[in-house]
Amino acid sequence: MRIIPQEIIQIFRNKLEELEPDIEEVLKMEYGDKMLKSCETQIDRAERQLKQAKASITAPEREWFQTRNERMKEQEKLRLDTHSNKKKKFSKEEREEIQKTKSTPKTADDRVKFEMQKVSQFQSRHPTEMKTKKRSRDASSFKTDLTLDKKQRRSKSAGAPPPTKKSKR
Repeated sequence: MRIIPQEIIQIFRNKLEELEPDIEEVLKMEYGDKMLKSCETQIDRAERQLKQAKASITAPEREWFQTRNERMKEQEKLRLDTHSNKKKKFSKEEREEIQKTKSTPKTADDRVKFEMQKVSQFQSRHPTEMKTKKRSRDASSFKTDLTLDKKQRRSKSAGAPPPTKKSKR
């Protein structure tokens, strides 16, 4: 272990005391710079928000975007059956329209038109199900499966005549 004389320690202590006000001044300047930088970022953020607000006013609204209410109305329109037990409140015009449709007797053409609408609505809700072909299967019967041997079952499922044995010569 090394022993340092007191005189040398005193010299460095005096130098530190002389530099202390300069150090405090540098720390204050750093704090001021930090505050200035944070204020500048806040100002920049506020300016960007103002620019975006101005841009959103001039920009056209998204016409393709559906609000929740519009989406619910669309689903209600496409629904074949109303499953809800709620009674819907109608406006005066809607009530009059309902009364007209109830009071007029339905003709065969009206019924056919209504059925066609139902089919088209169903197809619009399930487009992929209509396009895909269902795999046709032969109905298996317990009796056939037990009575036919393996070759006959294969030929029956393939729809071809049973295979014949070739004679070896």
